[in-house]
Amino acid sequence: MTGDVDDPPVPAPEADPLPELVRRLGLFVEQTRSLQFKIAVQVRVLPDAEFKGRYHQHLNIPSGPQAGGKQAAFRALGIIGHDVDLAKELTRLAAGLMPPSFYDPKAEEVLVQEGDIDAYRASMLVRSLAEALDDQWFGIDRPALGSALDPAADAFAGLVEGTARLVSTGYEASLPADVQADIKAERTRRSGLVPKDVPSAITAAYGLPAKVGPAFVAALVKAGGQARLNAAYASPPTTTEHLLLPS
Repeated sequence: MTGDVDDPPVPAPEADPLPELVRRLGLFVEQTRSLQFKIAVQVRVLPDAEFKGRYHQHLNIPSGPQAGGKQAAFRALGIIGHDVDLAKELTRLAAGLMPPSFYDPKAEEVLVQEGDIDAYRASMLVRSLAEALDDQWFGIDRPALGSALDPAADAFAGLVEGTARLVSTGYEASLPADVQADIKAERTRRSGLVPKDVPSAITAAYGLPAKVGPAFVAALVKAGGQARLNAAYASPPTTTEHLLLPS
């Protein structure tokens, strides 16, 4: 039986804010790099477990004979003890450093861990979009370089990560001081999730590209602007010495 009072209207579903955020952040990346995306970047939000699985697949951690060779070399040099499993420790360290988003060059998509996008996660999304832009122009998936802790792979990772971090640093600098403080606080909180019992030599070696890459990229930009940086993708650094001594 129908009454005289109309049924209340069904509220429209809220619009997903992520596409608009990606559009705005993408514009910032384009302006900073003086390049434009050739095609729209595919951005997918994944549930926590699936995101972690994809991130683990994305990591280029040495395994099998390759891991055994690097492990033997590290042990012979006294960098790690004879009871340390290099691949296992690298996996633990990488899991502690897991970001809320990353660019997968093999799938050519940005993957985002489910959850609200706060200021920190937005800055990390800028970093992911910067890598996607560079991949469209220069190709950053270079399997011939080898895996983590390979000098050539580390050197190229320093270029890629350094570029992306320089863009995200510029983005953070454009934000109000209180928002920058929130980002810093969240970064500090996340640093506490990194296992403290991983041998310090492994932490230093694995983190070298991200640590010195931004300064290397800044030196390139100072020497010749974005054009000089872009040229480095055609003739990239081949050793970590290049990262440490750009001149």
